[in-house]
Amino acid sequence: ATLFLVMEFLEGETVAAWMNRTPRRRLGDVLRAAREAADGLAYAHAKGVVHRDLKPHNLWRVAGSGRVK
Repeated sequence: ATLFLVMEFLEGETVAAWMNRTPRRRLGDVLRAAREAADGLAYAHAKGVVHRDLKPHNLWRVAGSGRVK
């Protein structure tokens, strides 16, 4: 059997790009991004998935909502 991972197509930017583009971010925006990243990791870990390369370049900030995935 072949295993593969599928992810939805999202418009937006990486968290790294957001950080570089907006050097002075509001604390609330930063805390929300961190919480959403942590929630996503907790969900993945509960399903037995471990992300071995977590960094701002691998987190996505969705256009419009600013949600982090």
